Amino acid sequence: MAVYSLESSQDSCYEGTTVLINKLNIRNQNILNNAEAAIVTALSLIHI
Repeated sequence: MAVYSLESSQDSCYEGTTVLINKLNIRNQNILNNAEAAIVTALSLIHI
């Protein structure tokens, strides 16, 4: 998984976190990593 070194005060992160703002509104990095992996896996199976 990608690891970002962002300060939690940046506009591109949820307040008080280093999690990038995302369309799933997931604010926990581990949960976001799992969700992204599941989405990519599912999409890769559709495009076989």
